[in-house]
This record gives sequence, structure tokens and C-alpha cells, in this order.
Amino acid sequence: MSANSPDIDSNPVSGGKVSVPPPEIEIPTDSDSNSADSRQMVMISAEESFIGPLPPPYIMRGYEDILQGSADRILKMAEGEQSHRHAIESDEQKHFQEMVSIQVKTDSRLQNRGLNFGFALALTTILSGAILIGFGKDGAGFTLILGTVAGIGIAFIVALRGKNAALSDKNSKQSDEPET
Repeated sequence: MSANSPDIDSNPVSGGKVSVPPPEIEIPTDSDSNSADSRQMVMISAEESFIGPLPPPYIMRGYEDILQGSADRILKMAEGEQSHRHAIESDEQKHFQEMVSIQVKTDSRLQNRGLNFGFALALTTILSGAILIGFGKDGAGFTLILGTVAGIGIAFIVALRGKNAALSDKNSKQSDEPET
């Protein structure tokens, strides 16, 4: 490498730095004196960096000057990296969709199980109330039956209001979003 060419220290995939040898500039401290004692040496340093899979064109040209076909190899390497990244993202998206599907199925099973247990409990308490009425405990039997029916009614109304609130929130969010 010649003294005037830049020192290229880079990784084309992750970015790199180009260091150019600094020029030496003499700046006199006293304009009247040109003696060697009154001069001061100043060194200027410049550094350039880039981010991304490909270096800037002038660096690519430098690689090509050093080794024919290296710019094409760098481009192929960047294209391969992009294809690999897209494949990974596609796999991640597929796994995410599978997880969402599993979660929806699990939630559905849990909701159905809750409904079945609730039905069994309500049926048991209503039958218990009927048995109490049959044994002459009318007050306790009616209280048990009416309490169960009231509990089921309140649970139904609360669930219905929750669904309506969720739907109205969803509709208001959709109306707030700008149309594309």
C-alpha cells in the first residue's frame, strides 16, 4: 500500500472505518519570524465511518482495485445476508402465528370449561333448592333458587356490558385511525 492511499480497515457487512494519513501543516506562531524555533507542528487527523451492509462506492472501488471481483463478492455476501435475515424473520412470524393459534385454542377451552363448571354449579344449587322445598324448607329452597338465578343473571349482564364496552372501544379506535 502506498503512502498516499487510505488505510482501509473495514468489515463490509458491519461497517468500517477509513483512516487517511494526516497531512502535516506548519503554522507560524509569529508572522515576523520564520526561524525553526518559532514554528509549530500541527497534526490534523480525519476519520470516516459508515454503517450498513455495504461500504460506500469509493471504498468498493478500492477493494476492486486491490482484487478483481471483490466488489461483486461483497455484493453477493450482502445479498446472502439479506436472504438469510428474511428467512429468519419468516420463520419467526410463522412460529408467532402458531403460538397465537395455540393461545386462542387454550383460551377457548378454558372458557368452555368455565361455562361447564358454572352450569353444573347452578344446576346443583337449583336442584338443592328444589330438594329443600320438597322437604318443607320453602324459605331456604326459594332463597337458594332465587339467589342462584340472580347470580347467573348478574354474571350475564356484567359479561354483556364488558363485551359491549370492548366493541365500542375497538370501534372508536378504528374511527380515530386515519384511512390509508
